Amino acid sequence: GDDDAFDYSKLKAFISRNIKRYVFSLVKIDELHTRDFDVSQQANAEITNAILKKHYDFSKELGDILVFSFCEGIKGYQKIMTNYEVHKNELDNERIGNYGIHFHLRNDELILVITFSSIRQKLSDALHNCIDQSKTIITEKSYIKGLISPTLFTQTINEKAASKLSDYLLNGRNKNTQYSYTLFIGYSFDRFHYSLKEQIKADMEECITCLKSILQINPKIASKEINIYLVPFNNAEEDSQRILKEILSLP
Repeated sequence: GDDDAFDYSKLKAFISRNIKRYVFSLVKIDELHTRDFDVSQQANAEITNAILKKHYDFSKELGDILVFSFCEGIKGYQKIMTNYEVHKNELDNERIGNYGIHFHLRNDELILVITFSSIRQKLSDALHNCIDQSKTIITEKSYIKGLISPTLFTQTINEKAASKLSDYLLNGRNKNTQYSYTLFIGYSFDRFHYSLKEQIKADMEECITCLKSILQINPKIASKEINIYLVPFNNAEEDSQRILKEILSLP
């Protein structure tokens, strides 16, 4: 019934808190603060202009903001370049499309975290879409290096991390550099067959089953660390666009 419908107020607040870091580097944020700009308002304006100018999809943009927010806001993975920055600077790869890249250090290893998002009506369609992009990027390592290079010094990072990234740029992949993937999956929630709790459990099981079947025939992906965030919507296509438009104060 209507009691099972989702209230997106907390999701919108979460996005609003993270949107300025999604759009701007730390260096740029400091510059805007110095000039007494409202950074969040400026970020909203930048995204609005990019969407309208490049006819970018609101639904896709929402997914990209969320995958960034989960990586940095929850996991603490520092961004190198977000999906938005890749798109804005026309660095999209023809074979891969639009994606972001983060990093973190673990046991002296540099972990490069590639992010993708997909919002579809069906959970399995969104998952397949993200995995297909992930498979392609494995063959595009030189492109990843090209993204890191121009943004390395626009982020405030510690000396050890900067050294690891510089070494990666100079020497390419070595035993102390690994790749992982963080995927955001948005889908329409079928709330008419089960209770809310039962349906979410069923959706998680479907995701695991689908992922296992994909990984069995894609050993290169199977060897990577994959983090997946599932967010159900009442209607994935309509709600995702409406949420971002409300955040950006657009009709």
